[in-house]
Amino acid sequence: MDFHRLFDILPYQAAKYPQKVALAHKDHHTWKTYSTEESLREIALFSAGFLHLGLKKGDKAAIISHHGSATWNFLDLALQQIGVVVVPIHSNQSAPNIEYILRDAEAKYCFTDGIDLYEKIVALQLSVPSLKGVFTFEKYPGTPSVVDLRTEPNERHQAEFQTYKGVIHEDDLATIIYTSGTTGQPKGVELTHKNIVSNIKSVLSVIPVNCDHTVLSFLPLSHIFERMVTYTYLAVGASLYYAERTDNLAATYKEVRPHYFTAVPLLLERIYEHIYARTLKGPMLARKIVRWSLQLGERYHQSARPWVFCTGFSSGWPISWSTASGGKPSAAASRVFASALRPSTKNWGASFPRQASPSGKDTG
Repeated sequence: MDFHRLFDILPYQAAKYPQKVALAHKDHHTWKTYSTEESLREIALFSAGFLHLGLKKGDKAAIISHHGSATWNFLDLALQQIGVVVVPIHSNQSAPNIEYILRDAEAKYCFTDGIDLYEKIVALQLSVPSLKGVFTFEKYPGTPSVVDLRTEPNERHQAEFQTYKGVIHEDDLATIIYTSGTTGQPKGVELTHKNIVSNIKSVLSVIPVNCDHTVLSFLPLSHIFERMVTYTYLAVGASLYYAERTDNLAATYKEVRPHYFTAVPLLLERIYEHIYARTLKGPMLARKIVRWSLQLGERYHQSARPWVFCTGFSSGWPISWSTASGGKPSAAASRVFASALRPSTKNWGASFPRQASPSGKDTG
């Protein structure tokens, strides 16, 4: 079995690497997990609901969210498999830019992950003639929610699913990604299923992630980088966890114990600075050990692991310097992280107790 369209990826996972935990996110501060089978069912429930809304092939629907989640994936794939073009919007966009994107894309519906974003979109609704409705991810008093859209697929729905899937080609438009608008009006970039799937397949043989791994995502899915990465995680069958907040990543990391995550240079700089700052406050022996470790990292020749920088992934810390944000961390941080990723590092950790992630997978 192979996949040629984005909504084929989870069925591909079901056939090759069915997971007890395919997707996970925090629901009221508790991890909510979905198996591959449960994820496919959620997608079908949403697709049936979207058909009741009157959505059809070629229509546009927007998703605006503060962070990624399993629900984001369900909505995305449920819309795609009936031919609806998904328009993700950065949550930090200004109201004028959001209005422009909704009008330019002629979005019929918009889905938001918080009451603040819901109110922001509703305030613009009269200015966007195409926009028929706004729904929140979760239920809030007096607001329509995607939870209420979920519809048990009947035989007619199943037949329609197959009809739509049968006419959606890999060269059909899958999504429109808008630029940030910092240098003018946002510009929409049209991407087909093939555009993104070709990128996924080009890295599958390069990255070391597989179905035995747990991964963490915290970058916004409105950026094509992280969105493509999460599709790739699904394609290899990794258990994908979404961080609830970016200001509490240390705690989330301890809970999930991921083998991999993608990051931007600024985050790596902060980690490096945090390590060094804590070193200065610790006891003398700890200061000496950490300083020795950092100096060892500085001396380690980065050419010994050149693929760390070429692919954006490594054994332990998947990193993208230029792909994620167009920048690079400092030379010191780069060398330290590169050296920390060398194969022998795994052997050094053998004496530490092994911890289990919420998925139950041993993270070593």
